[in-house]
Amino acid sequence: MNVYISFRKNTYFRYAVSIILILFTFFLSVYLFPYYTGGDQEHYRKVYSEIPKSSLIDGFRFYNENLSSYEVVHFLVVWLFSSFVEKDILMSFFNALLALVIVRFMERRNVSLLVTSVLIISNYYLFVNFFSAERLKFGLISFMLYMNFTNRSYSIVLSLLAVFSHIQFLIIYFSLLVKGFIERFLYFISTGLVHKNTLLYVLVILFSLYAVKEQLYIKFIAYYSLGSIENIYKLLIFLILALFYGGFRKIIFFIFLPLLASAFILGDGRLNIFGYFIFMYYALQVNRGVNVGVLLTSAYYSYKTYGFCLMLLEYGDPFYLYGAY
Repeated sequence: MNVYISFRKNTYFRYAVSIILILFTFFLSVYLFPYYTGGDQEHYRKVYSEIPKSSLIDGFRFYNENLSSYEVVHFLVVWLFSSFVEKDILMSFFNALLALVIVRFMERRNVSLLVTSVLIISNYYLFVNFFSAERLKFGLISFMLYMNFTNRSYSIVLSLLAVFSHIQFLIIYFSLLVKGFIERFLYFISTGLVHKNTLLYVLVILFSLYAVKEQLYIKFIAYYSLGSIENIYKLLIFLILALFYGGFRKIIFFIFLPLLASAFILGDGRLNIFGYFIFMYYALQVNRGVNVGVLLTSAYYSYKTYGFCLMLLEYGDPFYLYGAY
């Protein structure tokens, strides 16, 4: 009986803390967003204010001209809500939704509530998604929902939604597809037999690249000049940490390989966010996230969040002095 009462108390406590974290995210967003008038938000605010005057087709054309983006999920959200919901309130709601799906993901994997709280309240890369990387935020919400659902039909829809929210999620899925293709190619080399799913993997890879070819071309033109060997050092650190906490599994290397190649050619930018989250996915499963890797990186990124907020409040752009990511 005492064990049952203790379990229920612990459950209620987790629910209470989860609600507090979600409300904290919402009200902090409502407070900080009005200060963010420069950088990326200058363009997002312009689009949000002008979209209500346009039809769906004209609105998408205007959206693409100003944001150089064909990612339709963020556009549809803006087009549907911009005429009657104030932008900062709407994006604060989606920030709270992102906090909710992350907290739920942590609960399902029995991550320490203290670790979850620190990440939601002070993690730099989450704050980047909350306030700067607006389209990436929608992709991350879809991806975290995909990670939380066990229903295969929902999972497929949500994984596709993540790609249509932000093109860079294709890199993660592409990594998994390439891994499967390489395994089947090695199977063919060793046995002389073609695995029955090999053609399917090739077709999916080719179709995925074709479906987003225009957006890929835009990203390539925009970021090609930013590539260099220096761009991969953060990803290499995250790779080493992910391998250490993930038991040196092959899949980790395959997931990071396209990230490293993309960072070398196009610049690291938001790819560091993916690398960090992959590392955390494996590290949070070790001792409920209470380990040296998580604690040290959390301390470092909490310090960066402090600087992020100071720059945002003072200059209206958290990357005004030091650049992003």
